[in-house]
Amino acid sequence: MNTKLINSVEEFNMYRTARQLFTCSRGISGTSQLSKNLRLDGFETGSYPTRSIMRKLKLHVKQRQGYKVTKN
Repeated sequence: MNTKLINSVEEFNMYRTARQLFTCSRGISGTSQLSKNLRLDGFETGSYPTRSIMRKLKLHVKQRQGYKVTKN
């Protein structure tokens, strides 16, 4: 992680927690779900700051494809 992006210890902890939550969700948590989870962990953040965090950490959401029945 680039140290120029981090301003404080609290911000570092929020980045670290955001990356852990994103990894635990297997890369499918978007900004709204990730911001909800960060608030549950005690960080005060909204969707827009969470979007900036995801951009800084290069977290890209995968769209999961459901099971498709191919039987005729």
